[in-house]
Amino acid sequence: MLIASNTLIPPAKGQPARLLAAIEESRRGQSELSTELGERVRQAVELLIQDHGAALAALDSSVSNRDIYIAATRMVMRLIVVLFAEARELLPRETPVYYRSYGVQGLRDGLDRDATGAARGARSGHSAWPRIIGSAV
Repeated sequence: MLIASNTLIPPAKGQPARLLAAIEESRRGQSELSTELGERVRQAVELLIQDHGAALAALDSSVSNRDIYIAATRMVMRLIVVLFAEARELLPRETPVYYRSYGVQGLRDGLDRDATGAARGARSGHSAWPRIIGSAV
């Protein structure tokens, strides 16, 4: 279908072939997606640093702001990769052990469920970070 004559030959003079038009449209969509993803990653990194940056810097004075930024960016990007892999079923998210113990989506679901029960949610919230570290390394 990709190399059929109707996809390679322009429909009219001055117009691109259907395949070239599809490629250009895909590139525009990819550009928009990259821009949106980049903005969301930046926001996530900022939140992570605002919530934990001061505590990290207080632990070790040799940790620079640049180091904190790089670490936060890596962590967010790793989470994106894990969530992408779970969504595409490249990781065994349907396996109960993975879902309850390692899966990022399982963690999100559990935290959402626990948000209605304050005592239980507090317990899950404290175990969330070690689980994220385990999922994203």
